[in-house]
Amino acid sequence: MDEVVINAVCTCSASPTQYEGDINGLQFYFRYRWGKWSVEFYEDGKTVEYSRQVGGEYDGAMDESEVLKILEGCYFAYQIGAR
Repeated sequence: MDEVVINAVCTCSASPTQYEGDINGLQFYFRYRWGKWSVEFYEDGKTVEYSRQVGGEYDGAMDESEVLKILEGCYFAYQIGAR
């Protein structure tokens, strides 16, 4: 598999944690609030979303290292067509 290059900018660090950017040119938006993370990928006018409840109802902060792991995993799922 090709190298994964994640260009991520933190636009809000907590409540919610938010990142925007691209992974190998594929645009994304990441959000973590109320204990649920979601990743949206945008390509050819379509949006594909992945999400998972991982924390409590008041959780809204996530370390960048964890965000990057989630982004990479979702990118691989997107590449193999797991939608």
